[in-house]
Amino acid sequence: MTALLPFLFLTAIAVSLLALPFLRRRAVPKREAFDLNVYRDQLGELERDLERGIIDDEAARGARLEIERRILAIADQGDAADSVWNGISTVRLAVTAALIFVVPVASALLYLQIGEPAVRDQPITSRTIPQQPSGGREVALANIQRLQDRVDSAPDDTALWVELARTQLQAGLYGDAAGSYNKAIELTGSPMLRIEMGEAIVQGAEGLVTRGALEQFRTALESVPNEPRAHYYIGLAATQEGDVDSAVDTWRHLLAISPSDAPFRSQIVSSIRGVLEANGRPADAIIASLPEGTAATGGNAGPHAENEQIRSMVEGLAARLESEPDDVEGWLMLGRSRMVLDEPDLAKAAFERARALAPDNPDVLLGYAASLLEPSETPGGDPVVGDEAIAIYQQLVELTPDDPEPRWLLGLSAAQSGDKEGAIAHWRDLLSLLEDGTDDYGIVEARIAALETDEPAAALAAGVPTLAPNGSMQRPAGGPQPTAEDRAAMAALSPEDRSDQIRAMVEGLAARLEDDPSDIEGWLRLAQSRTVLGEPDAAKEAYERAMEQAPDDTDVLRAYAGSLLGGRHPETNTALVGAEAVDLYRRIVAIDPDDPEAHWYLGLAAVQQGTIDDAKSHWRRVLDVLGPDHPNYAAVQSSLEQVETKTQ
Repeated sequence: MTALLPFLFLTAIAVSLLALPFLRRRAVPKREAFDLNVYRDQLGELERDLERGIIDDEAARGARLEIERRILAIADQGDAADSVWNGISTVRLAVTAALIFVVPVASALLYLQIGEPAVRDQPITSRTIPQQPSGGREVALANIQRLQDRVDSAPDDTALWVELARTQLQAGLYGDAAGSYNKAIELTGSPMLRIEMGEAIVQGAEGLVTRGALEQFRTALESVPNEPRAHYYIGLAATQEGDVDSAVDTWRHLLAISPSDAPFRSQIVSSIRGVLEANGRPADAIIASLPEGTAATGGNAGPHAENEQIRSMVEGLAARLESEPDDVEGWLMLGRSRMVLDEPDLAKAAFERARALAPDNPDVLLGYAASLLEPSETPGGDPVVGDEAIAIYQQLVELTPDDPEPRWLLGLSAAQSGDKEGAIAHWRDLLSLLEDGTDDYGIVEARIAALETDEPAAALAAGVPTLAPNGSMQRPAGGPQPTAEDRAAMAALSPEDRSDQIRAMVEGLAARLEDDPSDIEGWLRLAQSRTVLGEPDAAKEAYERAMEQAPDDTDVLRAYAGSLLGGRHPETNTALVGAEAVDLYRRIVAIDPDDPEAHWYLGLAAVQQGTIDDAKSHWRRVLDVLGPDHPNYAAVQSSLEQVETKTQ
C-alpha cells in the first residue's frame, strides 16, 4: 500500500491540470464590441475602394458619414469593451470533481484488486513460448493445442484441465497455466491443485508471492493444514513484505510439524538464517532453538507409529473426498494408496469414483484395471487378467496406443486362456514400443519364444524376469519388500519429492542400524533399498551384516540369494543362478532339507550347468514337498517333464 502513495499523488496532480479549463472563469465580450469591429473594418475597406477608384469622392463621403453615425450610436450605449464574466455551472463542478477524485480513486481500487506494483513488466517479445531446443517449441505448442482441443470437447474433464495446466507450466506460459488450474479447481476444489496454481503464479511473478498466490496457499491449508509447500510460500511472502518475525514464526511452525528427517528441513533452516542475517539480526540463537520436528520417517520411530500416521493420512484423504467428491486427482491418489496398503476392494471403490468423473482418463483406467488383477500362485507371479480388466486394457490401447502396459497384460490374458496366437500378436505389437536391447525387450522376446516352441510359459516365468504391470522389469526378489505403508506414503508425492524422500528414508534407516545392529529385518530392508537405488556394493554389505546377526536364518540366506539372481542364461533363457547364489541355496538346504525355493533354484542352476540328473533330483524333491494340491505343483511338474524329455 505504501508503494502506491507516490503514484496516487502524481495521478492527482495530472488530473488537476486537466481539470483547470473546467474551473477557469472566462471574460465574454458584449455584442456591441463585435459590431464596432465590423464598422471599423468597413471604414478601412471604404478607403481602399476610394484609392482604387471603385467609388468617387461623393459616394465615399456619404458612406463614411453613415458608418461614423453607427459608431457614435454604439458609443452612446456605454463602453463597448466591457465584458461579461461567465460563472461556473453546477454541471461543470460535478465533472471537475469526478475528474479530480473519482477517477484516481477508482483507478487505485482497481489496481489494488488486480495489480502488483513490485512485479516488473514483461516485454511483448517475451510473451510467447520461450526458446527451447530444436523442435521443442513446436512440440510444446502442438501438445498444448492438442490438449486445448480435448478440453474444448470435454470442458468438465478435470484431469484434462490439470494436464493442460502442467503442460503450459512446463512451456513457461505461467498465466495460461494459472487459468487452467483455476478451471480445474472450480470443478474439484482440490487443495493440492491450489498449491500447484499458487506455485505457477509465483513462477510467473519471478519468485514474488503475489496476493493471488498467497490466497491459494492459505485456502489449501484449510483442507491440508500440514502441507509444507503452502507454509513455505506463506513465510516467503512475509519476508518479501519485510515482516521478519512472521516469516520466522511460519517456518518455525513448519519445522515443528514436519518429520525430523524431511529433506526440505535444511532449506527451511537456511531460509530462516538468511532472512535474519539480511535484516541485521542474530541468527545462531534462533537456529539453535528451532524444533526438531515429528518422528523421523526412517529413524527411531517404531513401525507401528509410522504405519498409524500413514494410515491416518490416507483416511484423512478419504474423509476429505466425501465432502469434495468431484476431485478426480484425489480419488486417483486414494485408489493408489489403497492398492499399496493391500486394500484392493477399497482401492477399486476409489477408482470407480474417479472413473465416474473421468471415464476416458488413462491414469484412472490404468489404476482401476490394476485393482481388478488377481494375484497368481505361479512361480513367475503373473497376475490373472479377468474379463473386466481385459475390456479396460482394450479401451486403453485405443486411448494410449504407445503405452506398453495394456499390450503386455492383454498378451498375458491371451496366454492364460490358451490363445497362443493372440498372445504372440499382442507381444509383437509390444516389441515395437520397446527399445531393442533393453531388459524389457528381452523379457517379451523370451515369452514369445516360449509360446512358439510350446515351452510352458509358467516354467519359463519361474526363472525369467517378468514384466511388471507398469511395463518395468520385475525379477524374483528375496528379502522384505517395502511395506505397504511405505509405498502408500510415496504415492502422494511428486517424482522429485519421492526420490528425495526415499533417499532420506534409506539414509535414516542406515544411521539407525548403526545404533541398533541387531535389527535383522532392518538390515534386509536396507539391503533391498540399496539394490533398488543401484548400489550393489552397499546392498551386499547390508546382507552380510544381516548374516552376521543370523548366520543360520534361512529367510536371511534366501533374501541374499534372491538378490544375486540376474541376467539370463544364453541357452535356456532362464534367470542366471551364479555360483555365489548356489552356495547360499545349498546352505539353506543343509539347514532345511525341505525348502522348496532352494531346491527349485538349485535345479535351475543344474539345468544351466548341464547336469540334468541333479535338476531332476531337486525338482522331484520340490514336488514331494509341495504336494499335488499346491498351485505351483503343475508348473514344476511341467518343467520336470521337459528336462526328462530332453534326456530321452
